[in-house]
Amino acid sequence: MNWPSTLDTVLGSADTVVTAIGQLKAAAAVVRQWLPASCPQTDYENLRLDVVLDIADAHGRHAMLARRQLVRFLVADSGVVRDLIWGNGNQVARYSAHGANRLGLRPEGPLQVMLLGLPYRPVKGERVVLQSRRAIRGALQGSSEYCEMLVERPTRRLALKVLFPRSRPPTTASVVTSPDASVTRVPVRYGADGRPFLQWGCTAPKQHRTYSLRWAW
Repeated sequence: MNWPSTLDTVLGSADTVVTAIGQLKAAAAVVRQWLPASCPQTDYENLRLDVVLDIADAHGRHAMLARRQLVRFLVADSGVVRDLIWGNGNQVARYSAHGANRLGLRPEGPLQVMLLGLPYRPVKGERVVLQSRRAIRGALQGSSEYCEMLVERPTRRLALKVLFPRSRPPTTASVVTSPDASVTRVPVRYGADGRPFLQWGCTAPKQHRTYSLRWAW
């Protein structure tokens, strides 16, 4: 084996890889400059995000989704927070918010985004509690259903809870994380009022992952 020649080849390949990485970084910087407005910057984080889905009837025709989040603004911002919405049926039959005003609902690919605006301009580091409730119609009528959340912004704590009618408890349930495809079993529990429920939460969920609480019933 010609060791000097082999070493030159390896070093040449390494230089090529380093050059390619540098070019990719430069290209990424250019792309970031031209990202559309629909690709939001990290201007706030969720210190806590709690989602509760309350299924009102055994047929899954009527439900209410309550969302409570503690937000900390990372920069001086216009005070706009995004609520991502998707799924079957009418996901926004009715919508109300506390702590912010509804600015409008707009489509972004397969999603709908409800924009919530504070009535004032928050300062950097300010913490705000936002709460919203939306009525859902005709969305949970299958033998297997889900309640999920896409972690769009940095989040310290995420919690999902689903309340079921007494006459139709879930038989099995799990949390599926995408795109990792990891699965965690979730036990069925019963409250003091006799209603079955599922509950799951985690600390520091990964950004840009979807956490889906899925069940059969």
